[in-house]
Amino acid sequence: MFERKALTDSKSSWLLFVVIFLLWAILFMSKNCFSTAMAAIVSEGFMTKSQTSIITAAFWLVYAPGQVIGGIFADRRPPQALILIAIFGASVINLGIYLFYKSYAFMLIVWCLNAALQFAAWPSVFKIVSTQLKKENRTNCVFILSLSTIVGLMFGYILSGIVPRWQDNFLVSSIALFAIGLLFLIVYSSLLKKMKPEKFEMKQQGDHHAKHEPLGSLLKRSGIIPICIGAFFCNVMVNGPKSLAPTMLVECYESMTVSMANILNAFIIASGVLNIVIGKIIYPKFLKNETLIVAITMTAAAPFFIINIGISRIPLLPIICSLIFGLLFVNTAYTFITSHIPARFNVYGMGGMIAGLINGVAALSNVFSSYVFAAIADDWGWRVTTVTWVIVTVLGCVVFWAAVRQWKKFTSNND
Repeated sequence: MFERKALTDSKSSWLLFVVIFLLWAILFMSKNCFSTAMAAIVSEGFMTKSQTSIITAAFWLVYAPGQVIGGIFADRRPPQALILIAIFGASVINLGIYLFYKSYAFMLIVWCLNAALQFAAWPSVFKIVSTQLKKENRTNCVFILSLSTIVGLMFGYILSGIVPRWQDNFLVSSIALFAIGLLFLIVYSSLLKKMKPEKFEMKQQGDHHAKHEPLGSLLKRSGIIPICIGAFFCNVMVNGPKSLAPTMLVECYESMTVSMANILNAFIIASGVLNIVIGKIIYPKFLKNETLIVAITMTAAAPFFIINIGISRIPLLPIICSLIFGLLFVNTAYTFITSHIPARFNVYGMGGMIAGLINGVAALSNVFSSYVFAAIADDWGWRVTTVTWVIVTVLGCVVFWAAVRQWKKFTSNND
């Protein structure tokens, strides 16, 4: 048996979770500032889609390898300190972008620094929610936490639709980051005193009773590498359409303004919160295999992305509806990839590391979704871009259908 500290009363547990939820939503909003402001930046002529996307892509290229390192740190170091480094660092950098936005080189460099400072933010957030909240609250909270990215991105697009200038996105983000960082510091410091020792069993190799199964053996036995490949395709479709939809709608429909497109996209993204309803209905009452759920929901998303191939040739309403339902299903899939799959590894003392690994792969996919899709749109137009969306969705379906059997065998040994 092993020992760790955790909260034991529901009131304190939910208080900490609400603060963590808001913290991750605001941090996610801030790291997507260039994506949410893209329609305004391009419309103003300040940068092209490709130039704006290079900054976003550079962020994710730096962010991705840091997640694996951050996952290791989160399993071995105080997670609250790693979160504070990310939050206050991001606050300063967003303020810097607001003040010195006229220098493209400066924005590119400091945005990469922003990514480096966030190396352990998600693994640390996941570690706190999955191991330090009251035991009875953890499963629900891990599930609900996935909605924070949707809320954060929704706030980002609403903000972009109402601020006078695109640069103001970064000022508001800087202030919000500082405020939530301060609140988290106060709340976590006070609740840390209430945490009590909690005994837990750590799974092992072979008969799963040896100590600390080697990482290579665990990765092979779980099939996590194919899952990470599938996560890449899934996250491409979670973020690609969301980041490009406002620009696509403005360029394909004359009646659509930048502000209207940003606010409309916020509501398209908001529909993704329904993924928790879908998840609660099917898991674990009807289905317990997370990879099977991902395979089913990604398959359900494919027909809706096919409709987008008709962009500009069919009315606006069917396009909006197809984006809503397509994103709803891929968001459901991604919730299980980022929340429930890493949680299966907590019994091995590697939940934070696996969360970091998957988040790192997701970050690499953001390079594809932010830059490659934008470059395709610039060079070949929106029809080719939407065809690419369908191809990526199908590839994700294939990978997860292939992973179902091995994951079922792995999880049956843990139950």
